[in-house]
Amino acid sequence: MHSAKDHGTHDELDALTSALVGYFYLAGSCEAIGNATEGYLILQNPSGILDR
Repeated sequence: MHSAKDHGTHDELDALTSALVGYFYLAGSCEAIGNATEGYLILQNPSGILDR
């Protein structure tokens, strides 16, 4: 069990971020910002999934 002083490792935080982005993507609540040449940054849609 983790105490309040424990922090996630870089890999754990990266995995959590990826899971959240995937969740919002599958829920149809994300926006792709960028272009095909440089790649896209996927962000949660400003309206959010809680508005549904």
